[in-house]
Amino acid sequence: MSKLRILLLAAFVTGLAATGIAQEKCGLSAGSKLSADEIEILLESGNPTLTAWGAYFAGYSSNERVVTSMLRILERGVLSPPEGGLYLGPYRSCFSLPNADEPWSEILAALIHRHELVPPEVLSVIAARFPAQAVILAARLPMEEAAPLLEKWYDLGASYEKSRPGQGNIVILSRVAAMLMSKSPPPEFAATVLADSEERLIVSVVSEKPSLSPGPASILASKGKCEDKYEPTLFPTLDGEPPHLKYVIEENKHDKSGDPEPDQILVTAGEDRITYRGVTIHTEPTTCYFPRQLAYETRLHLLAEMLHVRDEQIPWRVRLDVPVYWEGTGTFQVELQRLVDAEEPKLRDTVQAFYLKGLITKDEAKSIRPMMRISVYDDRPLSNRDHKPLGSPLPVMRFQDPRTSYEIADWVYPSARN
Repeated sequence: MSKLRILLLAAFVTGLAATGIAQEKCGLSAGSKLSADEIEILLESGNPTLTAWGAYFAGYSSNERVVTSMLRILERGVLSPPEGGLYLGPYRSCFSLPNADEPWSEILAALIHRHELVPPEVLSVIAARFPAQAVILAARLPMEEAAPLLEKWYDLGASYEKSRPGQGNIVILSRVAAMLMSKSPPPEFAATVLADSEERLIVSVVSEKPSLSPGPASILASKGKCEDKYEPTLFPTLDGEPPHLKYVIEENKHDKSGDPEPDQILVTAGEDRITYRGVTIHTEPTTCYFPRQLAYETRLHLLAEMLHVRDEQIPWRVRLDVPVYWEGTGTFQVELQRLVDAEEPKLRDTVQAFYLKGLITKDEAKSIRPMMRISVYDDRPLSNRDHKPLGSPLPVMRFQDPRTSYEIADWVYPSARN
C-alpha cells in the first residue's frame, strides 16, 4: 500500500515538473512559525495537505479564530476551495497524496490538543470514522449537553451485541458512552441498564454428589507481549506532509509492575478505567487493552458505579455455576426452585436500591428487573445402548416472574458453556 502511494506521488511530481512547482521546496516544517491569518488561509485552502498543515499549526496556536475555522470545516464535511480560486500562495508546492482522512484527523488532533469543546452535532458526524477522537471530545462536554449523543451511542452498542458482537468502532463508542453516563445518569439510563442486565445460572445435573462447585470456565490469557509495534515503513510520512497522529482508546491498561499506565484518563467507572494516548502513524498499537463491549459483566460494573458501591457489593453475580445431584424429577424441581428463590430477591433488592437513590421512577421500579437465565445441562452418565442420559428426562419448568427464563440446553463441554 505504501509503495503504491510513493509511486503515485513520484508520477505526480514528474507530471508537474514542467510547471516548475515540483522543483520548489515545500517551505513548511513542524518548526515553522505561522500567524493566525496564515493558518486560516491554509485551513481554507481546499488542498488536503495544506488543510492538514493548517490544523497542525492551529493545535499550537493561541488564537481562537483558527478554532472557528476548524469547526466550520468539520460541520461542512468537505474541503472547499476559497472564493478566489485555488491556493497559489507560498506553500503551493506542499502537495502529497494524503489518506482521505488526513485533514480531518489533523483537525481533530488539534482540537484535542487545545482542549476545545466540540458541539455534539459535529461529534455525531465524525464518530463513525473517528470513534477514538469522538469519545475523547465527548467526555469534555457537560452531561446535559452530551447525553442525547451518548444515549445514541449506547443504544447502538446494545442492539449490536444482540446480533453479532465485535465491531471495534461500535464497541469504543458504546462502552465509553455507558461509562460516562454512569457517572451522572440521565433520565431512563439507569432503568435501561437494569433491564438489560442479566444473571446466568448454569446448572449441571450430575449423578454423583460433587464435593465442590465448579466455577466458570477460566479465560486463557493471550500469549505474546502486550506492546506496540513500531513500523517506520508503514504509511511513511512523505516530504511536505505534517506529522501525523492517531489516538488509541484502552481499558484497564497496566504497566509491567501492575500499576495503571500514566496515559491520559478519559473516564473511570465501576472500577474500570478508560485511557487514551496519541501515537504516530508508524505505530501499530497493542490490542491487549481494547475496550470490552457492552455485556452482562460490564453492565454489572455500571450498576455498581451508579450505586456508588464496589462491584462485589452487588449481591448477585453475572454467572453462577451450580451442580445439582439427580435424585428424581420432584427433587430436582424442588432444588432448582430453591436456587431461584434465593437469587430473585437479590435482583429485586438491586432495583429497590436504585429507586431509593432516585435513579429510577416508581413505575420503572415496578416494571423492570435484571433478567435471570437458567441453562440446564444434563451431565449424567450415558447408557451403553442408546447413548442417552441415564434416568428420567429433565423436566421443563416455568417460574412466576417472566423475567426468569429456563432452558434445557444442548450439551457442550463445560468449558464452552456461556
